[in-house]
Order: sequence, then structure tokens, then C-alpha cells
Amino acid sequence: PGFFVPFFRLNPHRDYEREFERSVGRGFLGLKLHPVSQQFELDDERVVRLLGMAARADLPVLIHTGFAMQRVVKPLLPTIEAHPELRVILGHASMVEVLEAARAFEDNPNVLFETSVVSAKDLYVLFSSVDAGRVCYGSDIPYGDIPSTLYGTLAAAVSAGVPDKRLQDVVSGNIRRWFP
Repeated sequence: PGFFVPFFRLNPHRDYEREFERSVGRGFLGLKLHPVSQQFELDDERVVRLLGMAARADLPVLIHTGFAMQRVVKPLLPTIEAHPELRVILGHASMVEVLEAARAFEDNPNVLFETSVVSAKDLYVLFSSVDAGRVCYGSDIPYGDIPSTLYGTLAAAVSAGVPDKRLQDVVSGNIRRWFP
């Protein structure tokens, strides 16, 4: 309560520049992209241009990288390298290639791994592969409920050796740092 961060969603298949500017002007603090539901690839030139706009506007981008995704790291890595200031939240922690994503982005502090509806095994792999400061809890209601997703995230973190004092950062501190 008292801390909600408004994100807006755009379709890269449409003329999005004016809507992007309008949303930023209205106080939205992040952009959400869903490659599956909007049927685009992360290396599509329109998406790359949109991610560049987000980087210049200092807007974090939450990208669906979960169910039904085929590729994440290979198409996204060149854009992240071209825009080191771009902040990306990998929704569902790039579950289709969690270990590859952890390795590719492990040294980039501007990439967060969000935990909603990720399997316990993949969460364990994630927490074993990246610093806990790079992981943020997510629930993705109605697909995941808060009690079970929170328990699964914390259990995986503890099993992977994340110290108790870092768990609060996973639950809220890491993402809050992006929205002071």
C-alpha cells in the first residue's frame, strides 16, 4: 500500500511514438512488453527502437520472458549492450533459458530477474547463479497467488544459500531501488 508504480503497454506493430510520449508525460514510470500476446520478436527493429526510447527516457522495461517464449537472450543481448543505461526486468526470470540468461546478464546491474510463476527448480538455479540483488519477487496474479509464489521464491533463495538479511531485498528492496 502506498507504493504503486504505473507501467504502460505498447504494441510495437503500431505507430507508438506519440503514445509513448503521452504515457511518459502522464507520469507512467515503466513500459511493459509482451512478445507472446503481441506477436513480436525481441530483435525486431521496431522493438529495438522502442527499447532505445525507453533507455533515453530512463524508463525500466518489464518484458514477458516466460511461457510460450522461444528466445530471449540472443535477440535481447545486442540491444542491452548497445544501451547500457537500459533497465530491463525479465518477467518470469527468462524461464525458457534461465541459466543462459543468468550467465549472459550476470554482470549487468540494469537487468533484474522477476520471479513470478517460475518453477522451484529454476528459481534455485537463478539464485545459485546471480547475486540476490539482481532478483525481484513477483506474483503475476491471477496466474500465481501471493502466498505460494512468495513461499516458493523465499524457499529457493534460502536453499541456494541467500543470507536471511538479503531476503527483504528480494521481496521489495531490489525493485524499490529503481523507483526511489
